[in-house]
Amino acid sequence: NRFLNFKPGEPFNSQKVNDLQQNLSRSNYFSQIGVRQQSEEGYNIPIEIDLTDVTPKRSTYSIGYDSFFDFGFGYGYSILPSNSMGHSIQFVGKVTTNNFYNFLSSYHIPAKDPVTTEYVLSLAYINLELAEGLSKKAIATLSRNYFNNGFLFQPSINFAVERSKPSNESSFNTYLTYPRLNTGYQWSNSEGIISSARFNLDSILTSKVLLSKVDLARFHFQSEAIIPLSFFNLRLASELGKYESSSNDEVPLSLNFFTGGPDTLRGYRFFSIGPGKYLKTFNYELQFPVRPFWSFIVFQDRGVAADEWDAAMKVGTGVGVMWSSSFIGLKLSLAKAEDDPGQPLRVQFSVQTI
Repeated sequence: NRFLNFKPGEPFNSQKVNDLQQNLSRSNYFSQIGVRQQSEEGYNIPIEIDLTDVTPKRSTYSIGYDSFFDFGFGYGYSILPSNSMGHSIQFVGKVTTNNFYNFLSSYHIPAKDPVTTEYVLSLAYINLELAEGLSKKAIATLSRNYFNNGFLFQPSINFAVERSKPSNESSFNTYLTYPRLNTGYQWSNSEGIISSARFNLDSILTSKVLLSKVDLARFHFQSEAIIPLSFFNLRLASELGKYESSSNDEVPLSLNFFTGGPDTLRGYRFFSIGPGKYLKTFNYELQFPVRPFWSFIVFQDRGVAADEWDAAMKVGTGVGVMWSSSFIGLKLSLAKAEDDPGQPLRVQFSVQTI
């Protein structure tokens, strides 16, 4: 009953009926959903709802290739729902041939309004080998996830233990207890001057008072906009980041800033620029539609992650092809790293959810 957005006796609203069907579909509780308007009975319009439950226990398998992680393998297992209140349990594991592996277990509790809000308790272990070091991290998180009408509000409390091994330096351990707030907004309007846009701000604050090893304030802002022009679309994107700490040498690698790779600074290896306490990236991309779902792209990316705000930005320039639908985008690019020795050309591939 928590999914019903109307009550008997209310004026009929076809949009609410459509919303109900979409919300039931997004819940992932049902394999088949039917919401149908029946013939009028006097002053009433009956709504018939037919639902078929999903198989609660499901497994998924995946295999893929990434221009940085090389070949990867994934496994997922979920129990949804795990009880009559709609709780769910999920496990996801990913392993690649480039020394990256990630294991995540999570328990999801829908709120009073399950369409917009859920509570999540998660445990994760991440091993990530970067161009400038190795990070091994275990983290426990309790979060409240709210998303409605394009607005995201996600506060959480986190406890993390990380072992960092910067290149050519001694390894060190860090433990942190920190509140985190992730907020964002996105919209789309095919008739507007800007057809779609999104903004996101991720904030972390912690202190030795909270039983953390270091004091830390970290902020990471991301934005993207698509502007339709006469014969092409202009995509503009940016990232800005900064952290302040009582001891920069003890900030774990995963909370330093890095850039480089097919989603940030094309032409450069994944996260090969950094670590640093400041982050700046700017992406300029022209998208020329050539047939339905397909576009030819020309781009220039600029960015840097460094300990000085005015550090010179590196430049990547190139071309590529893009396939996009209403929910996913694929990009294959050929880019030149203008500021790497020899200005190498790199072919990179990325998958983006929309």
